[in-house]
Amino acid sequence: MIKIPNPYCDVGFDFEDKNFYEELNKISTRNDNYSVSKGTNRYSLILVDEDIEIWGGINSETDKIEPYDINLHYNTHKETVVTNPRWFAKTKTGATGILELWDRNKEFRFNVMVPDAYMFQTFTPDYDKKYHCQLACFVLEYEIFKNETELSSELGTMTAQSFTTIGGLKDDSPYAWIKGYIRRIDLKTNPYTSKKYYHMVVESYAMSFDVLLGADYVKTEISVGDIISAEVLLSGKISDRYTGEDYGRTEREKCGKSKIKTLDELYDVLCECWSEKTTHPTYKYKWNKNNPEMGQDAVTALVIYYMFGGKICCIDRMRKRYFNEINDNIIDMVSHYPETFYHRNKKEVNEFHILKDPDTKRRFKILTKEIAKKTGCGIIHRIFPNAGLL
Repeated sequence: MIKIPNPYCDVGFDFEDKNFYEELNKISTRNDNYSVSKGTNRYSLILVDEDIEIWGGINSETDKIEPYDINLHYNTHKETVVTNPRWFAKTKTGATGILELWDRNKEFRFNVMVPDAYMFQTFTPDYDKKYHCQLACFVLEYEIFKNETELSSELGTMTAQSFTTIGGLKDDSPYAWIKGYIRRIDLKTNPYTSKKYYHMVVESYAMSFDVLLGADYVKTEISVGDIISAEVLLSGKISDRYTGEDYGRTEREKCGKSKIKTLDELYDVLCECWSEKTTHPTYKYKWNKNNPEMGQDAVTALVIYYMFGGKICCIDRMRKRYFNEINDNIIDMVSHYPETFYHRNKKEVNEFHILKDPDTKRRFKILTKEIAKKTGCGIIHRIFPNAGLL
C-alpha cells in the first residue's frame, strides 16, 4: 500500500508550501473579466485549466486577492444530483464545510468536504431543491491489482467494486475506501506548477468516481482495466443546476394546462430531452448522459424564449454561445455558474437569425418533439404553428 502525504499534491498543489502562497500573492488585483459574486462575497479567477479552477476571495477594503482565501475546484467527468442536503460549517478555517449527500438513486450516502462552501455562507437547505455536486476523490493511499484473482490473493475474497465511507460528520472526516475498475486514465500536467498527476475514472459501487493521484507516487504502470483499492478524501464542488436558478420559480405568463409552468420545471424536462441528436455537431461524438447540456445552448435558448419570452442573447467566442435574459436576469441552462465572463459583452439576437442555420432548425424540431413526448403535450410557436400547445 502506497501512502500519499498530501492529497492536494495530486493535482500539483501543496497547500502547505509557502511558495504557493507567495505566487498567489503576486496577483495583487482582481480581473473584472474573470470575477463572480455570490451573495456578499466576491471571487476572482486565478487560473482556469481544463480540470482545475482556483478562485481567490477579494478583500473588500484593499480590493486585492487574499492569498490565504483560495478556493480549489476540480471539474469532474460527471455531476451527482442530490436532494435533502445537510450542511455543517467547519470551525477550524471558516472557509470550508461538510455536506452530507445522497446520490440521485439513493443507493448510498456519503460525506463531502466542500472547498467552495464559503461561497454559500448564507446557505440554508431548500429541501424541495436539487443540488449539483461534482465529486473528486483525492488519493491518500492506494494499491493496484491487475485482475480480480490478484485482488483476492492479496486481500482475500471480496468484491472488486465497493464504496465504504470512513469517519463521519462529527469528526469532519469525509473519507472513503473505494475499490473499482479503472475505466479511463490520463497523465496530466498542472500548468501552474508543472507537476504531473493521474486523472482516473473508476467504476465502483453505484457510480463512477474521478480519482486523482500524484504521478510522483506511481512506480509501476497503471492501465485501463486495472483494479484500484484506495483510501480517498472526498471533495465536492457545489454548483447551481444552471445560471439563473435563483429565478427558477419564475412562472410563464400563459401556460394553460401545460405541465411546464416554471423555469425549474422546464430544466428538469430538458435534462431528459437533451441528446446526441440535439447537440451541436461539434459535440456529437463527445456528448454523454453525464453532461447532457453539452452543445445544447442554441436550441435551449430558443425553447426558453418561446415559452417564457424575454430576450435571446449571444456572445461570440470560438463559436457563438446563446443564452437568455428574462426580466434583466441571465438564464443559461447549459452553464452552472452565477453570471460570469461567459455572459459579458452580450448582444441581443433575433430567433429567426438562429433558425437560419438548417442544422439548428433540425435539432430544435427534435428537441421540441421530445419535450412534447415527455410532457404529453404539443408545442406552438411561429415556426411550427400546427404542432399543438405545450
